[in-house]
This record gives sequence, C-alpha cells and structure tokens, in this order.
Amino acid sequence: MNRYKPSEQVHIFELLWRSACEIMLLLDSHGRIIEANDAAMITYGYGQEILNSMTLADLSQGLDKMAMDQQTCCGLFEAIHFRSDGSSFPAELRFCELEQDEQKRIFVIVRNIADRKRLENKLLYLSYAIEQNPASVVITDTDGKIEYVNPKFCEVTGYSREEAIGQNPRILKSGEQPPEVYQELWATITAGGEWRGEFHNKKKNDELYWELASISAIRDIEGNITKFLAVKEDITERKETETALQQAEAQLRQELLLAAKIQRSFLPAGQSNHQVTIRTIYEPYTLVSGDIFDFFWLEGTTKLTGYIVDIMGHGVATALQASALRVLGRQVLQTASPLAERVSQLNRISSSCFTEDSFAAMMAFEFDFIHKTLTYVAAGINYFFACTPYRAGLIKTPGTFVGMLPEAEYEQHIMPFMTGDTFYFASDGLFELTDEAALNLKSYPETCEQLARIVCSQKRTDDATGLLIKIQ
Repeated sequence: MNRYKPSEQVHIFELLWRSACEIMLLLDSHGRIIEANDAAMITYGYGQEILNSMTLADLSQGLDKMAMDQQTCCGLFEAIHFRSDGSSFPAELRFCELEQDEQKRIFVIVRNIADRKRLENKLLYLSYAIEQNPASVVITDTDGKIEYVNPKFCEVTGYSREEAIGQNPRILKSGEQPPEVYQELWATITAGGEWRGEFHNKKKNDELYWELASISAIRDIEGNITKFLAVKEDITERKETETALQQAEAQLRQELLLAAKIQRSFLPAGQSNHQVTIRTIYEPYTLVSGDIFDFFWLEGTTKLTGYIVDIMGHGVATALQASALRVLGRQVLQTASPLAERVSQLNRISSSCFTEDSFAAMMAFEFDFIHKTLTYVAAGINYFFACTPYRAGLIKTPGTFVGMLPEAEYEQHIMPFMTGDTFYFASDGLFELTDEAALNLKSYPETCEQLARIVCSQKRTDDATGLLIKIQ
C-alpha cells in the first residue's frame, strides 16, 4: 500500500516539479504549455504567464506542430531550443503521454545536451582524423588482439578490416627482425611507455615493406591500461632512396679514393743528393686535395724549379682544377724564360680552368746552384720561411692570385743562399697553423718534425702542403 496520503503525494510531486534541475513542461494535446517548472523559467528566461501562452514549437527549431500531433504515448527527440535573449542550446526532449480528467496531456522533460554535443563533435573530428589519416592506425586490446584498423592500414597491408580485426599484429611479421625487438616493444608499452622504431613487415601478398611506428598505451580515467595504439608510417620509398643514396655514396667514395691515389701519384717524392735535401708534406683535408706541388731539374742546367699551388675550395672540382694546373705548370715552368714571365704565362693560359669565383694561390721558386741564388715569385702565397745568414724568419712579398686577372704581371725576387740554408714553402692550410716563434728554423730536422706534427692537428680545416728544402 502507498504510505502517503493523496494530499501528501501532491505535495511531494510539487516539490519535485519545482526543485528539479531539468526542464519539465506539461502540454495539452496541441502542444500548448499548461505548466512549466522553475528550471524552465530560469533556462528560457520567461515567466510562467508568458510560457503558458506559448507552445512547445515556439521554443523549438526542428520540432514543429505536425511532429507534436504525431506523438504517441512516449518518445525521444532532439531539437534546438531558444531562450528569451535569442541564444540557443541543443536539447533532448523525452515525451510521455498522460491522462488527466479524461483529457490527453503530454509530460516533457527537456535536457540541455550542449556538453554532450561538444563531446560527440570532438569524437567525430577525432574519428575523421583517424579514418582519413595518411598513417596506418591500429588499436588492440591488452592481449594484442586487433580491435580497429583505419583505411590506410588496409591500403598498405592488403588486409581488409574484417580480415584484420581479431588477429594479432604478428600477421605482418616478416621474420627479418630479431625477437629482442618485439620483447623490448612489449616491455615498454605494458609499462606505460612509448616505443618508437622501424619494422620490416610483410603485406598480405608477401611483399615486404618498411614502417616507422609509434606504439603506446591507452589508459582509462583511473589510469589503467585498456588498449594499445599504433601509428605507423610507410617509409618503404624513403628506405629505398636511402639505400640507393648509401650505395651511390659508397661508389663515390671508392671513386674519390681512386682519384686521391692517382692525384698523390702525380706528386714527386722527396729527395736527397749532394746539392739539396727535399722533404714533402701533403695532407688533404678531404679525400682529394686542392693543393699541389711539383719540383724538377731544368734539363741541361743545375737549376731546381718548383712551386706550391693552393686552389680555393675543396672537393672534386677543386681537385680537377689542381690536376689541370699541374699539367700546365710542367709545360710552362720547364722553359728557360725568366721565372716571373713563366708565372705570367701560366696565369694567362690557366684562366680557362677557373670560374668567376675561383682562383689559385701560388709560390714559384728556382734554385740556381751555379750562381747560388734563389729566385721566387709570389702569386697569392705571399710568404715562406727561410733560415740563411742574409735573411731569417718569415719572408713576405706581394703577388696577385693565379686565375683572377688574366693580364696580371708578376715580379720576381732574388736572394743568395749557401750550404746549410733552409727554406720552407707552405700552403695556407699549413701556414695558418704554424707559430713562427715556436719554430726552430736553425734545425732542419726539428723544423720538419714540427711541421709534420702540425698537419695532424685537430684544428686543421684546410689542405696542408709543404716543401721543406735544405741546401747541402
């Protein structure tokens, strides 16, 4: 039996009606509002009197009179409801048909579902983002069983969604990766971490492909791991490109090593005889060098002619320019004309070897063992070290770079020498690392050892070349 008297029941209903947080409306059979609770008046911004003059359709968009007339005993609808200030909110309406004094009444509960709609829209956007993602997306349960794959997964692997769901991702294993990779992966994600790495996987048609994967755990609101998410990018084309590039680089390196070997074979070896001792330094910064040197005895004379060339830049083009300049240098400098004229001629004919923004620095020299004189011409390398009774230390003289001005003129300088004198010709890469004060120019062996150590310096950023000469 009901323990409340009818008057008490009415009172309880009125309390519930007025205190309810959700909008409650009582309508007649035509949708006119008969009663509205306090929540309705607060939400819509109308007083009871105004609401009683309105129909439900006056408050709604998407729920017209025809829809009202078609209501049966109950139903659930969605519509846009408007407040008195013109603002709106999405509403869920639950209808229930009642009988009151043998008249049809409709009880309506209106719920503001703006928060739910925002969440639904967010989920919808996320769903679109996953479905249309250019990367493969896989979701598994905590046992690794596939629960979801996006269209990109199907496109890449060849498995349909129906074929993939319920399977384990191991259906993609190619067997080319060690078990330790998968053990590390599983240990990482089950601990709640993120695993990143590459897979060499196998498609449904047994074709191999590469994937870059990021796999992590999905947690519920209590922090428990409930799913695993994998986002994977097909990097097969990139890996093929990388492989081709590595092969090309390996081939290029082999060719450069051969070029470096050939380039070094062109250089004369040091020598020692009753007139002179020559030691050489040749250390390219890369595999091939933009530095060259040469020396030779002029045929039918007692003159030793030589030079050092330092071409601006590094790499293959510079090495080719150096090789071309060596050939031209031999042709021109072996003639009997004054050394300055030979350098001028070399400058003119070598201009075709250089572009607008390239040139070479050069120091040419010639020892005359009859007259005991050294003739030298500076052409960009404007210094050398000497230790003689006449001059000692750094010898400086100006001169224009080779290949810069085709009509440039060069000046030759002459200094005497005698037995025991030493001369040290160097390219920029060696000279810039040399501390003049630290060199013991009076000791030829010690200076040679000092310069040889310098070229092994970690600070070196250029080719290092030197001709170290002692008069016997």
